[in-house]
Amino acid sequence: MPRLLIAMIVAFLLTVNVSRAETFEAKDGLYIGADLIVNVPEQDLSGDFAEVDPGSGFRLNLGYRFPIPLALEVEFGASGHMVDDEDAGIAFLAINLRYFPLTFSFAGMPAEAFFRAGFGSYALVIDGVRDGSGRRDDLELTGDGFDVGIGIEIYPRPQFSVVFGVTQRFVEYDELDYLDFELIEDVKGAMTTVNAGIKYHF
Repeated sequence: MPRLLIAMIVAFLLTVNVSRAETFEAKDGLYIGADLIVNVPEQDLSGDFAEVDPGSGFRLNLGYRFPIPLALEVEFGASGHMVDDEDAGIAFLAINLRYFPLTFSFAGMPAEAFFRAGFGSYALVIDGVRDGSGRRDDLELTGDGFDVGIGIEIYPRPQFSVVFGVTQRFVEYDELDYLDFELIEDVKGAMTTVNAGIKYHF
């Protein structure tokens, strides 16, 4: 599903009307935003928590748009998941750079396509994991990762924009907090984030 969504967005960006490219300039300066997200994790975990189901959540972002077509953004996101009938959650704090190579018209409104790349810290928490002796405790994996993504930003008003995007995140968990266990080797994972939200430009 994530690959299909990315292919659809790329195809859309290649066929849009670029007639407004010479007349629209996005507001530079500070902006804030909020999104609804769906995270689709692909973890190489093993044992009783082999698969992390897709889950939904939110994302908050604070950024600065430069006079050139670049923006620097800090984002915090969290989503709820299930792992073998146990509640789980994923949270991340990341910083990313956005590049806006194309301005176009969408339903009569100015819009921009963007590419993004970033780096951040991630945590995966699974509630009440039972070990072989029957002890239960929350399991927490933490680590870092980088991301790449694409999307579109539509401007119904100069101060407001609506954003749709797909981001592929590559995470390496290197810290384990669970009873007296230690992590033998890093856990590599990937996660696709699909988001839709709004921004306010000051």
